[in-house]
Amino acid sequence: MVQRLIQTEKLERFIYEYLLEKGSAVTLSELKEALKRFSGISDQKIRHAIMKLEMYGFVVTYERKENDLTITIKERP
Repeated sequence: MVQRLIQTEKLERFIYEYLLEKGSAVTLSELKEALKRFSGISDQKIRHAIMKLEMYGFVVTYERKENDLTITIKERP
């Protein structure tokens, strides 16, 4: 089920692969900039995709500077 999320959900897969490529934490603002190729995508859809990734243990989110959400890959044991 968890791996299927990454394989089938286009937005979630893009976000996860983007984080892997960056190799470090990114802010929600940076992620939105990268997501411009998905025309018409709302902030709500982006936040929902991040929430799903966090729920299944792929990413960790936290607030850092100027109330901007920061997203990073969760370390695997």
